[in-house]
Amino acid sequence: LLVGLHYYIAFDRLLKNITDGTKVIYFAELHGWENALNMVLRERQEICSVGLQHTIVPLLYLTYFYDHRELQEKDLLKSLPKPNFLGCVGPITEKIFLESGWSEEELFIIGGFRFKSIAERLNRDVFAQKKKNRIVVALSIADFENEEVLRMLYDAFKDRKPKYKIIVKPHPCHNLYSLLEKMNIVLISDIFEISMKSLSDLVPGSSAMIVKESSSMFEALVEEIPVIVPQLYSIVDLCPLSGISDIPIYVKNSEELYQMIEDIFANKSVRKPQESGREFLKRYLDFPENTEQYIENLKKVTAKEEGLAH
Repeated sequence: LLVGLHYYIAFDRLLKNITDGTKVIYFAELHGWENALNMVLRERQEICSVGLQHTIVPLLYLTYFYDHRELQEKDLLKSLPKPNFLGCVGPITEKIFLESGWSEEELFIIGGFRFKSIAERLNRDVFAQKKKNRIVVALSIADFENEEVLRMLYDAFKDRKPKYKIIVKPHPCHNLYSLLEKMNIVLISDIFEISMKSLSDLVPGSSAMIVKESSSMFEALVEEIPVIVPQLYSIVDLCPLSGISDIPIYVKNSEELYQMIEDIFANKSVRKPQESGREFLKRYLDFPENTEQYIENLKKVTAKEEGLAH
């Protein structure tokens, strides 16, 4: 509560110095500070606010989905503070927001502006690069999630000597070495390699990718390699493909994880999804022809008659 009040006071002071007709545009994840910002903006209806969907919208990302009445309520105390408009990365997420209670007038598609590099690779020959004896593990920023994933990996390979390498890629803002020390485990160098290279360098040529809940799995989709998603005990399923695609291969424990990786490297039949990773990306992300089109999408929506949400 105190943190929220501090945010409210800070934004209130800031916006008092902003002139009428200003457009406030921010990355929207519906965190507490955003609620404070939008509460202040309700009192400044002459300022238009636009939230841009940050990356992905897992169906079970509960901070996105409130009761429909909270999204549609006009009463200040009963309603969810939200921007005038919410820009989505593509038609799938726009539909998810619409079905969760957002109005059609509030939603628009700005496009997958954060995934420009993926757009450039969608038409590249995915089979031109020879596969290497490795898989990539993309960790998140959260300690509690990484701890379960690392424990599953460690248990899967502690008594085995595979002929392939497991590349562990930490999140740029996460201290993996500190977590490993806390867990009191050592990743055997003959099997594991910790790399700070970008996923766009590591994933091409890899045979599979292990990832829990992140848009980083899009790197695997564009390369048309299997996406293995560990099902963890203490974490809600926030995989962005959950419920909207059958591409993810879920594993419940270390033994299932090991067996799935073995099957992939043995070229055994692995369940094929109904659509390819690239086909899904083309449905999920909207890619305008040029950078200027993103700006045009913003201009169109901010030119609409204001006063919809605040």
